[in-house]
Amino acid sequence: MALESLALNGTIVVGIALVVAILVGWTWRRGAKAKAELAAKYPAPGKLVDVGGYRLHINCQGQGSPTVVIEAGAADCSLSWGQVQREVARFTRVCTYDRAGLGWSERSPQPRTAHNLVEDLHTLLARSGVEPPYVLVGHSLGGLFVRLYAHEHPDQVAGMVLVDAVHEEMFLRYPEAFSSLLQRSRKPMAWFLRLGEMSAAAGLLALAPRLYPQQLLSIAPEEARETYRGVMSADAKCLAAVREEYGTVDDHHVSVRAAHITSLGTSR
Repeated sequence: MALESLALNGTIVVGIALVVAILVGWTWRRGAKAKAELAAKYPAPGKLVDVGGYRLHINCQGQGSPTVVIEAGAADCSLSWGQVQREVARFTRVCTYDRAGLGWSERSPQPRTAHNLVEDLHTLLARSGVEPPYVLVGHSLGGLFVRLYAHEHPDQVAGMVLVDAVHEEMFLRYPEAFSSLLQRSRKPMAWFLRLGEMSAAAGLLALAPRLYPQQLLSIAPEEARETYRGVMSADAKCLAAVREEYGTVDDHHVSVRAAHITSLGTSR
């Protein structure tokens, strides 16, 4: 009797495992097709440029000098600046781009340090034929990067526009209670993004883009949200990059503090 029960249980386990394997295989196959369809539906509006073994997406519009170069905020990409780019392109050249892993850009094998991010942009502009001088626009976390760029390449920068930009001493000046709350919230966010990353890798997000986290979608303007959702759901690299960006925010502040930037540049 015990042997018969054991055999029955074994058959059930094997049956369940087989059903799960079939469902996983079906989802993976359908998901791969859905990801390919999303990639085809939302092609890069600009061009992909090799910056050293990986390609970054840059989209330039308009004519004139100096060229306006826009640096998006944390976990954001070029899509959020479409309206601004169209207006600026009326009177000068303006370029938006996606940091490695975000938007249409490929992931980078290099550590995501502030200095490496600045070097990515420097190389991208040079290899894209976008000549200085630049007016750098930095939003939120992007404000740190454009200030560091101006510090490291002052001869290329004609001016800066800081849009609700963060400061490298910001976290040091927060009340202790708020800093503690912020630190506690980061671990659940990391797990949340990891789960989304796994869903994207399996193709679940591509099969149902509406599942893309609304908290992340809210950073994009209304007109760009469908494209934003499609692009970010088509490849797990995007959510992996979002997770890395949130996970390295403190490091970026430390790096910029260490650079001792005491000036916004000189007038010309």
